[in-house]
Amino acid sequence: MNYSLEVESYLNKLPKDRRQLIEKSLLLAYQFFPEDDCTLQIAYQMPALKYRGKPVFYIGNFAKHIGFYPLPATIAHFEEAIKRYSKGVIQLPVDERLDWQLVEKIIIFRREMFES
Repeated sequence: MNYSLEVESYLNKLPKDRRQLIEKSLLLAYQFFPEDDCTLQIAYQMPALKYRGKPVFYIGNFAKHIGFYPLPATIAHFEEAIKRYSKGVIQLPVDERLDWQLVEKIIIFRREMFES
């Protein structure tokens, strides 16, 4: 993937395993959001994927997790499914197997929100 200098700088500071998790999330998103209509920039001190100028999600590295922020309406919709990852936000664990099917469902839901 090609990144802006700002995003590349952010990612280059991460341990390899953390960078891979963030990049895998982005690659998954690009399956549902055409890359030509997306921008990836830094917002709130973390990468933000935007589709046609509007945020799809923010994703960032933290001490004990990867923070995945697909905006409040999405978090509310998946409240039951994400409760093991935290309440009100999604903290993806880095020390256990990630539920990529859940991440994919969240991304698909975000895509549907843009279509409605």
